[in-house]
Amino acid sequence: TSAWNALLRGKKLWVLHPPTHTIPGADKSLSSYEWLSQLGATLEDSYEGKKFITFVQKPGEIVIVPCGWWHMTLNLSFTVAVTGNYAAKS
Repeated sequence: TSAWNALLRGKKLWVLHPPTHTIPGADKSLSSYEWLSQLGATLEDSYEGKKFITFVQKPGEIVIVPCGWWHMTLNLSFTVAVTGNYAAKS
């Protein structure tokens, strides 16, 4: 599915990677905090030739996550957001 997230309050850290490769730790049941603590040291590096896309979403911003993209978020403060998903019939 593709998804969108509109942040109304707070700050949210996003980490995204194109759907071309398996992400280390993505196959484990790790929370966002655990993933960042255990594997996040590689965020500034590239993974299999592709850099992670990292940014902080602020109130009033909308993030769109394309279908197939690996992503994780971590709330950096109390947040309020509206989100939706779109699944094509095919």
